Amino acid sequence: MLKSIILLMSVMVFAVGCAVSPQQVVVEPKSEATFAGSVAGTLISVTVRDNRGTSVLGNLGGTYSETSTLSSSNNVAQELGALLNAKLTEAGYVITPNNAQFSLSVSLNELAYEYVTEGLVRQVETVAEIAYRVETADGNSFREGRFRTPQTQPRATRPTSEENKVFLEEVLTASIDRMLTHRPLAEFMQ
Repeated sequence: MLKSIILLMSVMVFAVGCAVSPQQVVVEPKSEATFAGSVAGTLISVTVRDNRGTSVLGNLGGTYSETSTLSSSNNVAQELGALLNAKLTEAGYVITPNNAQFSLSVSLNELAYEYVTEGLVRQVETVAEIAYRVETADGNSFREGRFRTPQTQPRATRPTSEENKVFLEEVLTASIDRMLTHRPLAEFMQ
């Protein structure tokens, strides 16, 4: 009887040890990059869409994948739009919803996280992808681009929510920086 109780308690301790609580992070897009183009007074409309369809960013690992999720607690597309508006305004563009000379649509296609354990190897895999389409007011000419940034972080321990936030922001920032410094986009918008 005592052996059964000890065995049952061992199984319960093991099961609790394998469970990982869900986390929520505020993903704040950042960029130190300067937009590659500059035309004072050019009117541009900016639209940002989140094509991911969910606030879930990925899985934190653990036995119960349905409860060990990592989610964003903010509207990442809205934050991305505010950042892009600020960067374009700094470059001399005038953001307007109407009568713009250019229409810039940016899509957040992917922002994902996965905590991977294979044997003794533990790592965090993150990826961000943004895409743009800019077209002239008459719609006769356009440019498109896509920027995907993957990153792998080897880990000795399970990362904290703050570390997970940093990992996600690093890949998102890298994709944003690549878009802002993309010469074909800047040259088209001049």
